[in-house]
Amino acid sequence: MAINLARLPFPDVVQSLDYEAILRELVSEFKQLWKSIREDNQSLPAYDVDILESDPVMIVLQAFAYRELLLRSRVNGAAKALMLATTSGTDLDHFAADFDMARLVVGKDKDGNPVFESDEAFRLRRQLAPDGYAAAGPENAYKFFSLSADGRIRQVEAIKGDDNRCDVVLLGRDGDGSVEQEIVSKVYEALSPKTRRPLTDNVYVRSVSVTTQPIKVLIKLQTGPDPETIAAKSKASIETYARERSAIGTILRVDGIIGAAHAGNSLESVTVVNPPSDVDPGKFGTVYVPEVVVEVI
Repeated sequence: MAINLARLPFPDVVQSLDYEAILRELVSEFKQLWKSIREDNQSLPAYDVDILESDPVMIVLQAFAYRELLLRSRVNGAAKALMLATTSGTDLDHFAADFDMARLVVGKDKDGNPVFESDEAFRLRRQLAPDGYAAAGPENAYKFFSLSADGRIRQVEAIKGDDNRCDVVLLGRDGDGSVEQEIVSKVYEALSPKTRRPLTDNVYVRSVSVTTQPIKVLIKLQTGPDPETIAAKSKASIETYARERSAIGTILRVDGIIGAAHAGNSLESVTVVNPPSDVDPGKFGTVYVPEVVVEVI
């Protein structure tokens, strides 16, 4: 199982940026230096109180603090560009070029120009790239070769069964997640060469089976909050949860819907009308939520 890069904390090399803290440090250093200079020249003014905003010294220190903030931000950006979990854009393109990888075309825009895969999708393929050196026996090798076959694939699971059977299940990026036969065929061809597929594996490539499940929730508010605002927040939170659960072999859970409805909201109660119980799509399936309805009672 590949590490979820999105859940890694920022490394220590990435510093937090605080303009006010930088300015306070500069003011403190300036006062100490000025005090030592005044010991040799008492005719100079003292800075033993807060420096006024209009003082030329403060203006210079503010400008210097801002430039230091920009420099620290640049250092942070350079550090992020060198780590797979945080690199993006053209930096990610160069990161992947080490493995002779380029972004896949996932479609065309309204002007007919190619649309390339997102940073998130490209980052996942780059993470799996070392497994591509192996034949498609390891689970991640099957994922790498399948994801690289077509940019319209969002997720792949390689599920080993009896008698050397391996089911490669594909989840698409568009619509309800089902995958066209054209894409299934491309993946099968990508996994078929003898240099990729172990001779002992019987590989079957299939589209994910989709269970369509709308969600309807009744919420009761505590006294005070605006009903429309709270209902909209609950709906957005449930939609986010539903998207996260739209994955191969992932159960849509009622308690997860309830938790999402409550998240950040002041609710008295939540009743899930639909689905009445957890929805298990099976190991070859996924749950697609076409609509979320939230009503205030």
